[in-house]
Amino acid sequence: MNVQKILVAGFVQLNDKVLLLKQSKSFFENGAEKWEPVLTEVEFGQSPNEAITKAIENQTGIKVVSGQLISKFFNQIVRKENDSVQLIIIGFKCSPVNKETALSKANASLKWFNANELKYVNACPQVKELLQGFA
Repeated sequence: MNVQKILVAGFVQLNDKVLLLKQSKSFFENGAEKWEPVLTEVEFGQSPNEAITKAIENQTGIKVVSGQLISKFFNQIVRKENDSVQLIIIGFKCSPVNKETALSKANASLKWFNANELKYVNACPQVKELLQGFA
């Protein structure tokens, strides 16, 4: 069965830092246990901005304002057994509503990276390409 999914990636940016997560599952092939932005599927009838602001708050506890659309997007086909899933991924730069609260949220699976660290972060190729706009 062939399925198409629209995903949004939220890059929370605070000054020169970008928030990334490490999760056991990923939408990206070979993305598990690598650093990535918050990713979520856009539900039917939902706007991309609504989807990403809700997902960021749910996954990190940080309220954000969705902002600038990142000029790159991905169209990737993932094949599993007899099924194919086409992933269309759109990235957004987001800003935290409360900067102090946002900075306090770091832990082992949630980390703020500065521009220099982003060059060397362990992320899948799609995320590394999106991160070029921050380094």
